[in-house]
Amino acid sequence: MSSLFLYSTTDKAALTKQFNALTVSDYAREIVAIHTQLKADSSGADKRTFIFPDIALQKLWSDRLPAATVDEYAGIMQKIQSRAYYSPAVQAQLDPIMEWIYEANPANRDVYQHIGLKGGSTAFVLTMAFYATTKAGDRTQVVVFFNDLTTTESAMLNKNLNAFIQKCVGTESHKTVLKSLKL
Repeated sequence: MSSLFLYSTTDKAALTKQFNALTVSDYAREIVAIHTQLKADSSGADKRTFIFPDIALQKLWSDRLPAATVDEYAGIMQKIQSRAYYSPAVQAQLDPIMEWIYEANPANRDVYQHIGLKGGSTAFVLTMAFYATTKAGDRTQVVVFFNDLTTTESAMLNKNLNAFIQKCVGTESHKTVLKSLKL
């Protein structure tokens, strides 16, 4: 993540002031410049100078990450899951990225025609978008977004999110609850 390199410093006060003054387009230009530099660095010297930001700088970084809505993610999940929206060539690229969960647990192939997952987290954000098509053809999508989490909330959600998703997909009663929550 090239953007995280912007926050790799020991002078937090100067950096905070500098980046708070940047416009979105200036911030993006800075990130692209770092990305280009890192990409060209065949020796890895630039990567070795990275200082992992403290929690306050991570918050500044997290707040500047690109954002989307639950509806946008749900729409993308539906399109990928439908297997009809994207061209076969694009779908062939998406499947290994989204359906890695088969590699994590090959037994999923016994239950699902397709099962895909995309997550993203920082210390303050937890996002997860999931789709499943059972062998019987039943389709489910779950999209969960949390923002401005405390450390405790983040730990609790990370610990329990997988079990919640399994229950949503696994039983009719949880599917009914899921629909009423409009996740």
